[in-house]
Amino acid sequence: MLYQIEHIEQFYQNIEVIDLNKRKIIQKPHLVKRSLKDNPEKPFVFAYHKN
Repeated sequence: MLYQIEHIEQFYQNIEVIDLNKRKIIQKPHLVKRSLKDNPEKPFVFAYHKN
C-alpha cells in the first residue's frame, strides 16, 4: 500500500499543468494534484509530462 502512495506522489512530481485560462504553468506537486483533482475536465488545462 505504501508503494502505491509513493508511486502516485512521484507521478505528481513528474507532471506539469499548463493552464491557459490563468496563463500559468503549475509545477509544485501539491498544486498539480489539486488542479487535476478539482476539475479534471476543465477546458484549456493540460497535464504535461516533463520527460
